[in-house]
Amino acid sequence: MEIIGSLLVAAVPVVGIIGLLWLSERLRARREVGRRLQISVTDAVHGTLGAVAAPVVTRRPGGGWRIQMRVPPGRSDLAAELVRVTEGVMERAAPAQGRPYEIVLLAAEGIGAADRGSRLLGHHPKTAAALTVGAR
Repeated sequence: MEIIGSLLVAAVPVVGIIGLLWLSERLRARREVGRRLQISVTDAVHGTLGAVAAPVVTRRPGGGWRIQMRVPPGRSDLAAELVRVTEGVMERAAPAQGRPYEIVLLAAEGIGAADRGSRLLGHHPKTAAALTVGAR
């Protein structure tokens, strides 16, 4: 009985370290999925419209993705094209699962530290499948 107790006490740190390594790998994989998605959206926008916006892809607090882009005020034609291109990428990224995403367009004026003076131009929530490359 003493041997079993000693083995259990010795195994607890090993199991803890293995668990932390597993968690670290899962978090790294989730970040990598976000990076790949941001690169995909950026390539699509720049390939279709030129370097008119720099998409920033982050995870939403409730799950899914948030894609933020700055658009010059008064350019509703550009905003509509950005939304169309971004929706295309998001629908191709993961057509199977139906995870939410939102496209947020901000005014290009007021760019600076803490984004003072930025206005919300458009907030376009949509549902699409989650990108599952590298994360499980």
